[in-house]
Amino acid sequence: METLNNGVCLGNSPYLTSILMPQLKLRHINLQRLQSIEEMLQEKSPFCIIEGDHLLQQPAIVQQKLRPYFLEKKFSLALHYSKDYKQKLNLLEFGVQVCIDLPCSTEVVLKTIENNIVALTPAKPSQAHLEPEAPTTFTYLHDGIGRYFLTNKTKSIYMNIIEQRLLEYLKRRKGFVSKNELSYAGWKHFEMKPNTVTVTIKKMRAKLRAIKLPYRIRSLYGYGYMLEPTETMN
Repeated sequence: METLNNGVCLGNSPYLTSILMPQLKLRHINLQRLQSIEEMLQEKSPFCIIEGDHLLQQPAIVQQKLRPYFLEKKFSLALHYSKDYKQKLNLLEFGVQVCIDLPCSTEVVLKTIENNIVALTPAKPSQAHLEPEAPTTFTYLHDGIGRYFLTNKTKSIYMNIIEQRLLEYLKRRKGFVSKNELSYAGWKHFEMKPNTVTVTIKKMRAKLRAIKLPYRIRSLYGYGYMLEPTETMN
């Protein structure tokens, strides 16, 4: 049976398929990925998420059908990968209710979707608002002069404040986190040198291995990283 927590999406980017969809599933918001505009126009789900390029590249005859389609939706979202405000206006002209410019914090995208789904289901707000369960807590030792050491109870290693912030941020999140988000989580700034996050993550990986904690930091090429228990490794 169709519910307001079930929607559809159209797009092939790693951000949508490997980042956004798994994060939404953890919040009990399920997306079915469609293969084409034609398939999308035929479905009847209550909400949809689409990458803006798919809309902007459609011929005029298809574009005429898109506006009534989006107007029938209880909620519709376009992910916009360009800074051109005219393209964003064009997307809104299709009838899309919300257009989010990327890159953007995934938490902002998730919360935007989550809030709109909650608005659609006022009788069960908690079902759509469940937060993902946090992994096991990390333990730190303090030396009394401002330094912290990550420990496995028998062996410890120094972690600077940036490494702590990144590790704790990755711990709170399930799924991949973009480099932009980690830049803000660690340094409170989105614009960092391209290799700053990469070098820091490399050091963190070495430290996790050094004290044999049962976690690893996986990478998604061109996007970011995620923390996972090593017990889940294949």
